[in-house]
Amino acid sequence: MANAEDIAYYTRVLQNNNGVRIVTWMFGIIAIPSNLIIILWIAYNYCQNGLLHRYFRHRNSFNLNPSFAFLLFNLAVSDLLGGSYLLILAISDATYTISQNFSNISYLRIHPSVDTWIISPTCSVERFLAQTSLIISILITFVITLDRYLAVFYSASTRYRISVFQAQVTLAVFWTIGIILAILGAVDSYSISLKKPGHYSILGHLCQLEGSSTFIINALTYLDMTVGIGVNIVIAILYIAILIRLKRHRQSIQQRKSPIERHIQVITAWIIITSVVTWIPVIVWVIIQRAMTPVEFDDRENFLLPILVIMLYSNTALNPLIPVIIKILVTSRLHNLFTPRTDVTPSQSRDKMNVVVITTTIIPKVIASDSANV
Repeated sequence: MANAEDIAYYTRVLQNNNGVRIVTWMFGIIAIPSNLIIILWIAYNYCQNGLLHRYFRHRNSFNLNPSFAFLLFNLAVSDLLGGSYLLILAISDATYTISQNFSNISYLRIHPSVDTWIISPTCSVERFLAQTSLIISILITFVITLDRYLAVFYSASTRYRISVFQAQVTLAVFWTIGIILAILGAVDSYSISLKKPGHYSILGHLCQLEGSSTFIINALTYLDMTVGIGVNIVIAILYIAILIRLKRHRQSIQQRKSPIERHIQVITAWIIITSVVTWIPVIVWVIIQRAMTPVEFDDRENFLLPILVIMLYSNTALNPLIPVIIKILVTSRLHNLFTPRTDVTPSQSRDKMNVVVITTTIIPKVIASDSANV
């Protein structure tokens, strides 16, 4: 029989962890509109450069490389799924809190042995959204980073660039594998919840994969950790290589570091922090928990773990903001570089333009002109 403390504790989807509640609302509210704007923006540019080009030619301020735009579009879609996961989780928590105060309708009808939130259809959908976004976003970010790496190191040749067909095939494989794995994880977690409906799990209430007793859940958990930390380390290495290449190129044409390069260093550091550091704490936590604790933790004391898990989805909100940051920091600096001058020769002008193009196309989430390198 559940006592009063148990009933009070199980009355909210996000429990009494206000830190998780704040982070979930914040990232969810930012991720949904910002990713929708990116999706609509790319679709609008596609119309300009496609069937409706002749009608909107005078409005076309950007000329997106097709493969680059395709990758960005899919990244925004994946991040939109992650943002939807966060916002649905936050709304579910708020809906239950309101229902508790004013009506008997809620996601969680407290029963001594049943927690109906973890077996609800909403939580099952949340598991699918969370798992799909987590894997797909990382893989697409890697492909975009590889594309930027090739754009910098092989800017004079199109042979080593990612074509539209290659991008389509690669992402089709990623989406297919990601969706299949997400469905398997959601179904297996749901079956575990049905078998033990009274079992409380902090990851279960976040609609994450729960239960380490099955092969599928174990395999998906270690796959998430391996892909998450491994791919992000590779991304960081590629960015460092890009910065080294840009530094050497800059030293060959001028003595002082340009403001653009400083801004790129800051943004690159931001990408590394948000992509890599967000994974390290939760992975260390999981390893310690599984390796050193043979018995189950008292999840009521684990206020940090839910925040670390939600932080894995921080890039769903941060990815779309990177183009805005670049526009604010870099556009004013680029104005003088793009402004025609009468005291430079055509060859000097081309050299300066090459520096601008190489510099402004290394950030994977920036929506910038890439056609000059194709």
